[in-house]
Amino acid sequence: MIPDQTRQLAHQLRLFGIHAHFERRASEALASQMHPLEFLRLLLEDEALFRKDRVAKILATRARFRFSAELDDWDGTYDRGIAKAKLKELASLGFFLNQENLLLLGKTGEGKTHLAVALGRRLCAEGTQTTFLPVNLLFEEIAAAKAAGKYLQCSGNSTSPR
Repeated sequence: MIPDQTRQLAHQLRLFGIHAHFERRASEALASQMHPLEFLRLLLEDEALFRKDRVAKILATRARFRFSAELDDWDGTYDRGIAKAKLKELASLGFFLNQENLLLLGKTGEGKTHLAVALGRRLCAEGTQTTFLPVNLLFEEIAAAKAAGKYLQCSGNSTSPR
């Protein structure tokens, strides 16, 4: 009875992470004779992770990625002209933290789009809003804005997400 009431209350309070994990955590707490504050801490961690994942999914949807790609999926057996050290550096998102631009250049099939999507998804997972925009669409937007006399507005928004 109490678990059902707790789950219902968690749902009413929009604590969906607690709602989803309460029964499992309660079973763990009973089995290991966990301190109540430890049990509460674990529930709150579940809630925080649930919210972070939810935000990341929303941001990834808004980013309009063409497909799902992760840096872990990068095929290192094929020489793509990027060293493992450089890939690791990009994965740390240092370019973003240092507010530096990132321009990916290469031949067809070398993984530029895969890398861009993977880095964008990593940024979304960190709670940063991003937009995936192929360069041809970027140029079309700039040309349309210039024709409409709104080039300055467009140039100010080209780096900010829509």
